[in-house]
Amino acid sequence: MQTVLEDITHSAKTSIGGGRDGFVDWFKGLIILWVVHIHTVFWSGYAYLPELARQVTLLIDIPVFFFISGYLSRPRPFFSALYKMVKQFARLYATYLIISFLLLGGLILTKTLSGGGVDNVAEAVTSMLDVAPEGALWEIIRVYGGSLWFLRVYLSMLVVVPLFLGIRSMFNIRYQLLIFILLFATLLSRGYADQDFLFSSYAFVSFYLFFFLLGAIFRSAEDNVQGDMIVLSFIVSVALCVMIFSFDQQHLPLQKYKFPPTIRYLVYSLPLVHLFVILKRYLPAIVYNGTGKTARLFRWCGRQVFIIFLMQGVACSIPYFFMHHLIPAVNPVFLYLLLLIFNLILTLMLAYGYLFIKERISTTVRKTFKL
Repeated sequence: MQTVLEDITHSAKTSIGGGRDGFVDWFKGLIILWVVHIHTVFWSGYAYLPELARQVTLLIDIPVFFFISGYLSRPRPFFSALYKMVKQFARLYATYLIISFLLLGGLILTKTLSGGGVDNVAEAVTSMLDVAPEGALWEIIRVYGGSLWFLRVYLSMLVVVPLFLGIRSMFNIRYQLLIFILLFATLLSRGYADQDFLFSSYAFVSFYLFFFLLGAIFRSAEDNVQGDMIVLSFIVSVALCVMIFSFDQQHLPLQKYKFPPTIRYLVYSLPLVHLFVILKRYLPAIVYNGTGKTARLFRWCGRQVFIIFLMQGVACSIPYFFMHHLIPAVNPVFLYLLLLIFNLILTLMLAYGYLFIKERISTTVRKTFKL
């Protein structure tokens, strides 16, 4: 059996084995590490970095993950899609709960050993089950809870995905987008967009479902789309971003446009989606399927993207315990680089450690019970 260490250091052949797409793993790895960068400049850097520097980082952000998820989907009958959705929902939610319970146990132990009182454990547990950890205990690793809006949206979106995949298998793929637009327009007109939907809200689920369906629709028509049309579309999307930027008097309030998501945030997110499509078509395979350490690391991060996403929330919370001592004494640029490197290394160490221990436990159980 391949170990976690072998998985991160083996040749490129395995990274694309078993039906995996080497480029998609490589690109997802790049983006999830950029998420660590976003949380470094927003959570750790709020006290010393200029506002524009933080807002610019959101030009490379979460919507592309939903596009890729739709891109990797396949048309299938409704009940087949429902079965796949239930499996994915259960796997993601169970992984989240396991890691969260481990973290909560560690937080309780830390508070106890430090002589502090442990209050509202019930609130910490119930809010955790809702994928929205709250309370004094979770405040210790505040970035972890703050990052989970993405998981709330994704899990909520999964519930409606089988309906659209079922429609996709019965009708022309373009009907999906039409139905979605009509649904979204109906929700807006009736004032339902801000209402709760499972773990999230209609506004968030509808917005990110758009990117999921966009990815699914592009995948179905990919072979018929000419490269020059993709490049032209990319140029148009960038031009629209520049136009919005000029209308905003050269301000870039992307965080405001992101929570809750707006049409302007949608426009600002489209260039990265185009870049994914362009790179997938034109980037030499040696770049992402090569045997170099960097390419292997990015592919590994892409394969373990969910674990890394959860662990970065823990890692990016740690600087709160010491950065206030550094801000007066350290150059802001150097401090930013220091905290970014710290967050990246700790994130990868936590992800690797979790996977290593999980693998050892799994191996022991199989040997013990001869599974």
